[in-house]
Amino acid sequence: MPEQTAVAIVHGDYRLGNLLFQIDTDEEESGPGWMWGDCGTMFFWIRRQDLAAKRFDNCWQVLQCS
Repeated sequence: MPEQTAVAIVHGDYRLGNLLFQIDTDEEESGPGWMWGDCGTMFFWIRRQDLAAKRFDNCWQVLQCS
């Protein structure tokens, strides 16, 4: 994935890719007990053409935390 694609998506230009899935921090006792950074969220992105071709090896991950 070109670096400019990742930078564009981080800055809100979602025309270049699709959010595949996200995982939020869940440190509750009844939950899985995971934390990403400091109560962050992991986002997994994929370009539309890669999703259409089922090329999941071309997705990338962005971690946002405070």
